[in-house]
Amino acid sequence: MVPGDFLRAGCGLKWRLVAEDGPGTVPGRMGDCVIESNLPAILAGPLIHEALLLRRCGLRKDQALAAAAFYTRLPPEYRPDLSFYFDRHFYLEAHPDITGSGTDPLVHFVEHGAAEGRMPHPLIDPRFIEAQRPGILAGEDPVRQLCDALDQDRVQPSAYFDPAHYAAQLARRGLEAGTAGGGLFRHFLAEGLAAGLRPNPFLDPIGYVRAHADVPLDALRGLAHFIRQGDAEGRRASDAFDGRAYLERYPDVQAAQVPALLHFLTIGRQEGRIATGRR
Repeated sequence: MVPGDFLRAGCGLKWRLVAEDGPGTVPGRMGDCVIESNLPAILAGPLIHEALLLRRCGLRKDQALAAAAFYTRLPPEYRPDLSFYFDRHFYLEAHPDITGSGTDPLVHFVEHGAAEGRMPHPLIDPRFIEAQRPGILAGEDPVRQLCDALDQDRVQPSAYFDPAHYAAQLARRGLEAGTAGGGLFRHFLAEGLAAGLRPNPFLDPIGYVRAHADVPLDALRGLAHFIRQGDAEGRRASDAFDGRAYLERYPDVQAAQVPALLHFLTIGRQEGRIATGRR
């Protein structure tokens, strides 16, 4: 969450865009704030969710220039996530080569990362998506194509997210994802994760956070920790899946150095392997 002082500093101000001197593509300037050249277009684009932009910056997408100035004036560590489909903390951890580049992670993903197939979020794996639907992200605007596919539930975003299981959880609660600009996956990211719902039957992000003292006390951070680290270490994903027991039961999986739950979800379950228990 962005501290209130930064919110008050950036909202309600009128800025004038002044081009920097020099040829080629250049950043803009608002007062003493130099803005990365493509940032206003990014903040007005398909990746950004207006509800988050309004909540965290106090501005709408049609105020993208002012939003870009506000965003840029924040210290990098306080810049908020403005998309359910982009997790800047995860992006920096997963792609350390950009840490010292001086480019904002959000800008990097839109300008380079999407076309390179980089993961913008722990539950969004472009390579997994392409394996299901070859060519679905190919083209001149991979960010828009990715957002359209996710909004319309046209693809499974990751092996770790099971749309049918999530829909069943909502049905048991008498809920539905709705169709106002997003489907099951966006509903999970916007509401379900924090409410304790699971992305698949075998992974309990909140239970995982509670079980491991070295994991941040946050459902999304816990989910990211499991996917980036915990699964490969054989940590218990939930009462329904014991990663260490799975690796001990199936030494071929351990020898292949494939994360336990990832293997079970993509291969093991179809092969009839057992999710829990020890030999």
